[in-house]
Amino acid sequence: MYTFKKFRSKSIPKFISAENEYIYLSSYGKVLDFTSGWTGYATLGHNNKEILNSIKKQMKFYCHVDFNEFENPLVEKLSKKIIEFSKKKNKKIWYSGNSGSEALEAAMKLSYSAHLSDNKKNKTKFIHRSQSFHGASLHPLSISTFDIFDIFDKLKTKNIQINQNNIYTKYSQKYKMGIKKNESAKEHLARSLEDLEEKIIKNNPENICAMVGETQLGSLVGDVPAQKGYWKEVSKILKKYDIHLILDEIYCGMGRSGKLFNFEWDDINPDFVCVGKNTTSGCIPFSFVLTDEKFEKIILNKFGRVTLGHTFQGHSLGLVATNTVLEIIKRDRLLDRVKKEGNYIQKTIKDELKENHMFSNVRGRGFGVSVQHNVKNQNLFSKDLKSKLLEEHKILMNIKFHRTSLTPCYNMKKKNIDIALDKFIKTFKFLSNNAKRYY
Repeated sequence: MYTFKKFRSKSIPKFISAENEYIYLSSYGKVLDFTSGWTGYATLGHNNKEILNSIKKQMKFYCHVDFNEFENPLVEKLSKKIIEFSKKKNKKIWYSGNSGSEALEAAMKLSYSAHLSDNKKNKTKFIHRSQSFHGASLHPLSISTFDIFDIFDKLKTKNIQINQNNIYTKYSQKYKMGIKKNESAKEHLARSLEDLEEKIIKNNPENICAMVGETQLGSLVGDVPAQKGYWKEVSKILKKYDIHLILDEIYCGMGRSGKLFNFEWDDINPDFVCVGKNTTSGCIPFSFVLTDEKFEKIILNKFGRVTLGHTFQGHSLGLVATNTVLEIIKRDRLLDRVKKEGNYIQKTIKDELKENHMFSNVRGRGFGVSVQHNVKNQNLFSKDLKSKLLEEHKILMNIKFHRTSLTPCYNMKKKNIDIALDKFIKTFKFLSNNAKRYY
């Protein structure tokens, strides 16, 4: 092996090819991919021909234009389309580069630049929720609490951790998350909000730049939407102390929730929204930040420019690919479909497994759904469930830790959704008959 090994097992299958909702693996052949590329990036399936054709067409003219030196007409074209989709006035787009990490980096730096423009240079700290993950570059890593990155603790800047707001799990003092014994959902919401305001006061609001959070907690936690009213109340608290709200929709945005932006479910107007991963259905890396135009004015009036940039920000092939994704989503009414089929997935699982002793709950929005398992040996159960689906039924599902995450591509055929659900439910029931193995 000439390539750095990451956290890979020896049995990891070799990837051969992919098309639409299928992938081809050396060990298994043709497999139905119910993960959209495992991390959910293949929103419209693998190697979507319409997206690839738009990229090929653009390549005849130019592949990339330096963002700082030239005016690229593709930039305004896509920006207008995104803002029209968002239905929010007075918005601007900052094209951050390739990855979600770059979008988070950009939002954090834009937030600080806006405060600095107002002579608030001490606003350098960021609030984040427990068990969060916002990217592997240094600033996002400093607001993440993913155990495997603890080796970089000495490099991270010091920030402020608050309660997660998650009613689907028991309280954990270690992770500052979960609902306490005999605590109602209403009490849990109040405690989450109280924790935020207490931490702001304790750390002095004059030192706090922004709060960063996933609009809907991602697959590490298991597709958990915030409680109703949480983000509205958070927004009020942050405004009270002149702290920005940065929402991370790298995983849960760009249509996966059944709305283009997940925050639309919560009827709020965040200061910055980070989008990546789902932008081009995996055809080319591309990310951006949706923000208020007031920040552009504030920063430009003070500094004359935005002191931030990357070589491949606003990449032309990414611009046309994302534009095509939005055209397909609108033309095929995929947001309505994701809402409808997402509700169907949750209802089917709940109806079939609600009496099963190893089923805890099902939650999420649209095509970002998780089933939480109720077993003692979570890792073994997840391993068996994933392996059996893949080996016996040629279906790939993102199953690990305490949950099964269901993230099909938005245009997956209905018959394949039904096949995957049927095999998942039957396999879950089969394994639950051997409960001793997991306790």
